[in-house]
Amino acid sequence: MFKKILLGVISALGFWAYLETKLFKIKYYKVGHNNIKLLHISDIHLWSTQKLKLKFITSLKSQNIDLIIVTGDNISSNKAIEKLIESFKKAKLNKVPGVFVFGSNDYFSPKPANPLQYLFHPSSQTNNYTNKTTLDTKRLRAGFEFLGWQFVENKTINLNIKKTNIQITGSSDYHLPQNRSNIFLIKNPANQKTIIIGLTHAPYKDALKPYLTNKTNYIFAGHTHGGQLRLPKIEALVTNSDLPRQYAAGVFKIKDSVISISEGLGTAAYFPFRFLCPPAVTILEI
Repeated sequence: MFKKILLGVISALGFWAYLETKLFKIKYYKVGHNNIKLLHISDIHLWSTQKLKLKFITSLKSQNIDLIIVTGDNISSNKAIEKLIESFKKAKLNKVPGVFVFGSNDYFSPKPANPLQYLFHPSSQTNNYTNKTTLDTKRLRAGFEFLGWQFVENKTINLNIKKTNIQITGSSDYHLPQNRSNIFLIKNPANQKTIIIGLTHAPYKDALKPYLTNKTNYIFAGHTHGGQLRLPKIEALVTNSDLPRQYAAGVFKIKDSVISISEGLGTAAYFPFRFLCPPAVTILEI
Protein backbone atom coordinates (compact mmCIF):
# COMPACT_ATOMS: atom_id res chain seq x y z
CA MET A 1 0.00 0.00 0.00
CA PHE A 2 2.79 2.43 0.94
CA LYS A 3 4.55 1.84 -2.38
CA LYS A 4 1.32 2.55 -4.29
CA ILE A 5 0.77 5.78 -2.35
CA LEU A 6 4.37 6.84 -2.92
CA LEU A 7 4.13 6.05 -6.62
CA GLY A 8 0.89 8.03 -6.81
CA VAL A 9 2.45 11.05 -5.11
CA ILE A 10 5.50 10.95 -7.37
CA SER A 11 3.29 10.64 -10.45
CA ALA A 12 1.14 13.58 -9.34
CA LEU A 13 4.18 15.76 -8.69
CA GLY A 14 5.64 14.81 -12.06
CA PHE A 15 2.39 15.65 -13.83
CA TRP A 16 2.23 19.04 -12.09
CA ALA A 17 5.89 19.76 -12.93
CA TYR A 18 5.08 19.09 -16.58
CA LEU A 19 1.89 21.16 -16.46
CA GLU A 20 3.71 24.10 -14.87
CA THR A 21 5.86 24.51 -17.99
CA LYS A 22 2.70 25.81 -19.70
CA LEU A 23 1.63 28.28 -17.00
CA PHE A 24 3.27 31.37 -18.49
CA LYS A 25 3.49 34.51 -16.38
CA ILE A 26 4.32 38.20 -16.77
CA LYS A 27 6.25 39.67 -13.84
CA TYR A 28 6.17 43.44 -13.32
CA TYR A 29 8.73 45.59 -11.52
CA LYS A 30 8.95 49.36 -11.24
CA VAL A 31 12.43 50.57 -10.41
CA GLY A 32 12.62 54.08 -11.92
CA HIS A 33 10.68 57.19 -12.85
CA ASN A 34 11.32 57.56 -16.59
CA ASN A 35 8.05 55.88 -17.58
CA ILE A 36 9.90 53.52 -19.93
CA LYS A 37 8.70 49.88 -20.06
CA LEU A 38 11.27 47.23 -20.93
CA LEU A 39 10.16 43.72 -21.90
CA HIS A 40 12.81 41.15 -20.98
CA ILE A 41 12.47 37.80 -22.77
CA SER A 42 14.91 34.94 -22.36
CA ASP A 43 15.41 31.19 -22.72
CA ILE A 44 12.40 30.44 -24.90
CA HIS A 45 14.00 27.14 -26.00
CA LEU A 46 11.27 26.83 -28.61
CA TRP A 47 10.28 23.62 -30.33
CA SER A 48 8.09 24.23 -33.38
CA THR A 49 5.25 22.18 -31.83
CA GLN A 50 4.89 24.38 -28.71
CA LYS A 51 1.70 26.20 -29.68
CA LEU A 52 0.82 27.44 -26.19
CA LYS A 53 4.19 29.14 -25.85
CA LEU A 54 3.78 30.82 -29.22
CA LYS A 55 0.27 31.93 -28.25
CA PHE A 56 1.63 33.49 -25.05
CA ILE A 57 4.27 35.42 -27.00
CA THR A 58 1.57 36.70 -29.34
CA SER A 59 -0.46 37.89 -26.33
CA LEU A 60 2.33 40.30 -25.34
CA LYS A 61 0.99 42.81 -27.88
CA SER A 62 -1.23 44.28 -25.16
CA GLN A 63 1.61 45.43 -22.90
CA ASN A 64 2.57 48.82 -24.48
CA ILE A 65 6.30 48.10 -24.44
CA ASP A 66 8.94 50.74 -25.24
CA LEU A 67 12.00 48.47 -25.63
CA ILE A 68 12.44 44.70 -26.04
CA ILE A 69 15.46 42.95 -24.55
CA VAL A 70 16.21 39.34 -25.53
CA THR A 71 19.02 37.52 -23.73
CA GLY A 72 19.33 34.33 -25.73
CA ASP A 73 18.61 30.59 -25.97
CA ASN A 74 15.64 31.19 -28.23
CA ILE A 75 15.27 27.91 -30.13
CA SER A 76 15.68 24.17 -29.79
CA SER A 77 15.55 23.40 -33.52
CA ASN A 78 15.77 25.18 -36.86
CA LYS A 79 12.09 24.41 -37.50
CA ALA A 80 11.20 26.83 -34.70
CA ILE A 81 12.86 29.91 -36.24
CA GLU A 82 10.09 31.02 -38.60
CA LYS A 83 7.35 30.30 -36.06
CA LEU A 84 9.14 32.34 -33.41
CA ILE A 85 9.65 35.32 -35.71
CA GLU A 86 6.04 35.11 -36.86
CA SER A 87 4.76 35.07 -33.26
CA PHE A 88 6.78 38.21 -32.47
CA LYS A 89 5.33 39.82 -35.57
CA LYS A 90 1.77 38.83 -34.60
CA ALA A 91 2.42 40.45 -31.22
CA LYS A 92 3.35 43.60 -33.15
CA LEU A 93 6.72 43.63 -31.41
CA ASN A 94 8.32 44.43 -34.74
CA LYS A 95 6.95 47.93 -34.18
CA VAL A 96 9.00 48.26 -30.97
CA PRO A 97 12.77 48.85 -30.76
CA GLY A 98 14.59 45.72 -29.68
CA VAL A 99 18.09 44.50 -28.81
CA PHE A 100 19.37 40.95 -28.42
CA VAL A 101 22.31 38.70 -27.62
CA PHE A 102 22.54 34.94 -28.12
CA GLY A 103 23.10 31.96 -25.84
CA SER A 104 24.69 28.63 -26.67
CA ASN A 105 21.33 27.16 -27.69
CA ASP A 106 21.13 29.69 -30.49
CA TYR A 107 24.31 28.15 -31.91
CA PHE A 108 24.10 24.45 -31.03
CA SER A 109 21.29 21.90 -30.93
CA PRO A 110 20.40 20.74 -27.42
CA LYS A 111 21.33 17.25 -26.34
CA PRO A 112 20.19 15.09 -23.43
CA ALA A 113 21.97 15.92 -20.18
CA ASN A 114 21.59 14.96 -16.55
CA PRO A 115 20.26 18.08 -14.76
CA LEU A 116 21.65 16.81 -11.46
CA GLN A 117 25.19 17.45 -12.72
CA TYR A 118 24.62 21.16 -12.10
CA LEU A 119 24.41 20.45 -8.37
CA PHE A 120 28.18 20.04 -8.53
CA HIS A 121 29.33 22.56 -11.14
CA PRO A 122 27.89 24.95 -13.72
CA SER A 123 28.01 24.09 -17.39
CA SER A 124 31.02 26.32 -18.06
CA GLN A 125 33.19 23.78 -16.24
CA THR A 126 32.17 20.82 -18.38
CA ASN A 127 33.81 19.89 -21.65
CA ASN A 128 30.79 18.37 -23.38
CA TYR A 129 28.04 20.89 -22.68
CA THR A 130 27.08 21.64 -26.26
CA ASN A 131 26.11 19.40 -29.13
CA LYS A 132 28.37 19.45 -32.17
CA THR A 133 25.28 19.89 -34.34
CA THR A 134 24.95 23.57 -35.13
CA LEU A 135 21.76 25.57 -35.54
CA ASP A 136 21.07 28.10 -38.29
CA THR A 137 22.15 31.08 -36.20
CA LYS A 138 22.47 33.33 -39.25
CA ARG A 139 18.82 32.74 -40.15
CA LEU A 140 17.73 33.36 -36.56
CA ARG A 141 19.68 36.62 -36.41
CA ALA A 142 18.30 37.69 -39.79
CA GLY A 143 14.80 37.03 -38.48
CA PHE A 144 15.32 39.24 -35.45
CA GLU A 145 16.86 41.95 -37.60
CA PHE A 146 13.88 41.67 -39.96
CA LEU A 147 11.79 42.69 -36.93
CA GLY A 148 13.98 45.78 -36.64
CA TRP A 149 15.91 44.60 -33.59
CA GLN A 150 19.66 45.12 -33.20
CA PHE A 151 22.29 42.49 -32.37
CA VAL A 152 24.48 44.05 -29.66
CA GLU A 153 27.02 41.36 -28.82
CA ASN A 154 30.39 43.03 -28.29
CA LYS A 155 29.24 46.45 -29.37
CA THR A 156 27.50 49.53 -28.00
CA ILE A 157 24.54 51.36 -29.51
CA ASN A 158 22.48 54.38 -28.50
CA LEU A 159 18.70 54.70 -28.68
CA ASN A 160 16.44 57.63 -27.90
CA ILE A 161 13.24 56.50 -26.20
CA LYS A 162 10.73 59.01 -24.83
CA LYS A 163 13.36 61.76 -25.11
CA THR A 164 15.76 59.70 -22.99
CA ASN A 165 19.16 58.61 -24.31
CA ILE A 166 19.82 54.93 -23.63
CA GLN A 167 23.24 53.36 -24.20
CA ILE A 168 23.12 49.58 -24.66
CA THR A 169 26.04 47.17 -24.62
CA GLY A 170 25.96 43.39 -25.06
CA SER A 171 28.46 40.63 -24.40
CA SER A 172 28.73 37.09 -25.73
CA ASP A 173 27.61 34.01 -23.83
CA TYR A 174 30.27 33.68 -21.14
CA HIS A 175 29.73 30.04 -20.30
CA LEU A 176 31.02 29.01 -23.71
CA PRO A 177 34.81 29.07 -23.24
CA GLN A 178 35.55 30.48 -26.70
CA ASN A 179 33.56 33.60 -25.86
CA ARG A 180 35.11 34.52 -22.51
CA SER A 181 37.83 36.61 -24.11
CA ASN A 182 35.15 38.73 -25.77
CA ILE A 183 33.94 40.29 -22.51
CA PHE A 184 34.83 43.97 -22.78
CA LEU A 185 34.40 47.18 -20.87
CA ILE A 186 31.47 49.38 -21.76
CA LYS A 187 32.01 52.93 -22.93
CA ASN A 188 31.51 55.87 -20.61
CA PRO A 189 28.70 57.99 -22.09
CA ALA A 190 29.40 61.61 -22.93
CA ASN A 191 25.96 62.55 -21.62
CA GLN A 192 25.85 61.92 -17.87
CA LYS A 193 22.05 61.70 -18.01
CA THR A 194 22.28 58.64 -20.26
CA ILE A 195 20.75 55.39 -18.98
CA ILE A 196 23.26 52.57 -19.40
CA ILE A 197 21.99 49.03 -20.09
CA GLY A 198 24.06 45.84 -20.34
CA LEU A 199 23.04 42.47 -21.78
CA THR A 200 24.57 39.03 -21.40
CA HIS A 201 23.16 35.53 -21.55
CA ALA A 202 24.71 33.67 -18.63
CA PRO A 203 25.08 35.67 -15.38
CA TYR A 204 28.47 34.47 -14.22
CA LYS A 205 30.36 36.72 -11.84
CA ASP A 206 33.07 37.48 -14.39
CA ALA A 207 30.43 38.25 -17.04
CA LEU A 208 28.72 40.75 -14.76
CA LYS A 209 31.90 42.33 -13.41
CA PRO A 210 32.58 44.74 -16.33
CA TYR A 211 29.04 46.07 -16.06
CA LEU A 212 29.15 46.43 -12.28
CA THR A 213 32.58 48.07 -12.41
CA ASN A 214 31.31 50.67 -14.89
CA LYS A 215 28.16 51.39 -12.85
CA THR A 216 25.77 50.11 -15.51
CA ASN A 217 22.27 51.17 -14.49
CA TYR A 218 20.46 48.03 -15.65
CA ILE A 219 21.85 44.57 -16.43
CA PHE A 220 19.84 41.81 -18.10
CA ALA A 221 20.61 38.08 -18.22
CA GLY A 222 18.90 34.70 -18.46
CA HIS A 223 20.27 31.15 -18.62
CA THR A 224 19.34 30.04 -15.08
CA HIS A 225 15.66 29.26 -15.78
CA GLY A 226 15.12 30.48 -12.24
CA GLY A 227 16.55 27.16 -11.15
CA GLN A 228 13.65 25.42 -12.93
CA LEU A 229 13.02 23.32 -9.81
CA ARG A 230 12.36 24.85 -6.41
CA LEU A 231 11.13 23.58 -3.08
CA PRO A 232 8.82 25.44 -0.67
CA LYS A 233 10.68 28.11 1.32
CA ILE A 234 13.94 27.06 -0.37
CA GLU A 235 15.85 28.87 -3.09
CA ALA A 236 16.48 27.23 -6.47
CA LEU A 237 18.14 23.84 -6.23
CA VAL A 238 20.61 24.81 -8.97
CA THR A 239 21.36 27.97 -10.95
CA ASN A 240 23.86 26.67 -13.53
CA SER A 241 26.03 29.70 -12.75
CA ASP A 242 28.42 30.71 -10.01
CA LEU A 243 25.99 33.21 -8.46
CA PRO A 244 24.40 32.45 -5.07
CA ARG A 245 21.09 30.61 -5.39
CA GLN A 246 19.04 33.60 -4.25
CA TYR A 247 19.98 35.28 -7.53
CA ALA A 248 18.55 32.51 -9.72
CA ALA A 249 15.78 34.83 -10.93
CA GLY A 250 14.23 38.19 -10.18
CA VAL A 251 15.25 41.83 -10.04
CA PHE A 252 18.02 42.80 -7.61
CA LYS A 253 20.07 45.84 -6.66
CA ILE A 254 23.79 45.07 -6.57
CA LYS A 255 26.14 47.97 -5.98
CA ASP A 256 24.98 50.73 -8.36
CA SER A 257 23.16 48.38 -10.75
CA VAL A 258 19.72 46.84 -11.02
CA ILE A 259 20.01 43.28 -12.37
CA SER A 260 17.14 41.40 -14.04
CA ILE A 261 17.65 37.64 -14.32
CA SER A 262 14.81 35.98 -16.20
CA GLU A 263 13.06 32.74 -15.28
CA GLY A 264 12.79 32.16 -19.03
CA LEU A 265 9.89 30.79 -21.05
CA GLY A 266 11.33 27.34 -21.66
CA THR A 267 13.14 24.48 -19.98
CA ALA A 268 16.17 22.37 -20.66
CA ALA A 269 15.17 20.77 -23.96
CA TYR A 270 15.14 17.18 -22.69
CA PHE A 271 13.95 17.95 -19.17
CA PRO A 272 10.49 19.54 -19.72
CA PHE A 273 9.62 20.11 -16.08
CA ARG A 274 9.30 23.07 -13.72
CA PHE A 275 8.32 23.01 -10.08
CA LEU A 276 7.32 26.11 -8.10
CA CYS A 277 9.11 28.10 -10.84
CA PRO A 278 6.68 28.87 -13.69
CA PRO A 279 7.99 30.24 -17.00
CA ALA A 280 7.88 34.02 -17.22
CA VAL A 281 8.85 37.21 -18.98
CA THR A 282 9.69 40.38 -17.10
CA ILE A 283 8.39 43.88 -17.64
CA LEU A 284 10.68 46.39 -15.97
CA GLU A 285 9.52 50.01 -15.75
CA ILE A 286 12.55 52.26 -15.39
